[in-house]
Amino acid sequence: MYNGHEYLSCIKINTSKQAAMKNTHEKAELMDLIAEHRNLILTANKVFGEDKWSHTVVNQTLDFVEIIGAKCCTGCVSFVRVQLDNGNFHEDIGYYSAEESTKGLSIHNARVGSAANALRRVLLSFGDKIEKELQQLQKQIDPERANNIQKSMIQSDEQIPDKSNVSIKAPISHVQQTELTSEPEPNKNTNQLKASSLESTINITTEINQSSSTNVQTVEPSLKKKNLIEEKLRQGILSIFCAQVGAKKVYAVEASTLTNSIKQVSIENNMQDQIKVIHSKVEDIPPDSLEKVDVIVSEWMGFYLVHEGMLDSILFARDNFLHEDGLLFPSIAKLYASPCQLPSMYDFWNDVCGVSMSCIGKEYRKAKSLKPEILLLNQDDILAEGKLLAWLDLKCISVKEIDVLGGQDYVSVCKKDGKFQGICIWFAVEFPDGSELSTGPYDETTHWKQTAMVLPEDMEVISNEPIAFKFELKRDASHPRRYNMELSLLDAEKVEHDIPCNCHMTKCIVTKKYIDDLDESESDPEKNDL
Repeated sequence: MYNGHEYLSCIKINTSKQAAMKNTHEKAELMDLIAEHRNLILTANKVFGEDKWSHTVVNQTLDFVEIIGAKCCTGCVSFVRVQLDNGNFHEDIGYYSAEESTKGLSIHNARVGSAANALRRVLLSFGDKIEKELQQLQKQIDPERANNIQKSMIQSDEQIPDKSNVSIKAPISHVQQTELTSEPEPNKNTNQLKASSLESTINITTEINQSSSTNVQTVEPSLKKKNLIEEKLRQGILSIFCAQVGAKKVYAVEASTLTNSIKQVSIENNMQDQIKVIHSKVEDIPPDSLEKVDVIVSEWMGFYLVHEGMLDSILFARDNFLHEDGLLFPSIAKLYASPCQLPSMYDFWNDVCGVSMSCIGKEYRKAKSLKPEILLLNQDDILAEGKLLAWLDLKCISVKEIDVLGGQDYVSVCKKDGKFQGICIWFAVEFPDGSELSTGPYDETTHWKQTAMVLPEDMEVISNEPIAFKFELKRDASHPRRYNMELSLLDAEKVEHDIPCNCHMTKCIVTKKYIDDLDESESDPEKNDL
């Protein structure tokens, strides 16, 4: 599989060490950007002549501005035009992502960096002479400064010589947490928090409720006259389901301002005696203040299963409030990944109302590769069978065991020709009766959709071609409710394959043939005697 693609071998946003960056380093980075821009202008003056050319930043667009921990990360796209006095001109776009301690500095550096990146790209369009000058200029930059520029600026002219070096690192984008998983923001009043919680509830579709309703009815004998906890209520409908089938007592635990609404719902359905609403985080409930229960019900799953880290709360409730032989709804969780095509990230830009914008699409994908995308994929976009990254038995798994999910080397075998454009991630959960709710591209659409790690450039693949990768979800040490994603593309020849494996590599073809022959001889003893 050819891999001469134009993207960096490592793309990442801050880690806790990077978050401790000092102001002197930030100032040095800004000075590097300004110096880069100045040197480009001096080089153009040398080649074209002073006052013989002009450049204009036609447009600048902020791609994203995100607060991640103590840092602000900003991405910016610049569109630059360079025109010579003889009328010749070229235009191009540049991209830069800046990560600084303040929002203002982050935006400023992103603007300066993207303008410099665009100017450099445009100047390269004017031919060999200025290209040689720019190459000479790059050699004059000291190694440390060159390294800093390379880490920050996404340059389209970089090539990766070997696919085993390709690694995309991207932390989970931080989505505002509910009160149950984080403290309320100090500048928000109660009404704003309530509105936010209600909006979150409205946006949740009923797929988990329909599935859980069916399961609750299926195990009705197990719930009758039993006590249970519903954790992470949202609208509290699961508590209603359990009360309807005869649960003796339902402890509805919710830390947000939705508790008043949930109380009203229980009264409206004449179940206020069965349902006790507890306005608290489950971790804040003293163990001796609540009786042991027979069942824990919760819709704790987030995007890519563990977004928001709600499973920690469920395991706390299990360890402190569930009988040894109690049930959990759901009881098992599974996480999958597969190479995929991403038409919305690629095909769209090839024809925008009859106009080709593939150059903008390239920069767009570079920006999107910095963080996972939540989107819906068609089953035809999946290139291979899903690989099981994690299998969690909620009855016995510990919090420590979910600090890292995945982390192994995986080999997926393409089931058709296509374009490898990203990795698709989804999950499924099982209930005590064996029924399953899946969020995969082969199943009915859910509000969880799928999660995709976007590759800045695609790779042509054929049927039976192996794609090797390593994928890991690791808990953020500074923010335990968050996870960082890391994807590394590997050399399929250097990774151990399943046995048997259906890929087109010689070693796998020979091994599979040998196993098939053994199976045939065992099923036909007379042939074996011959």
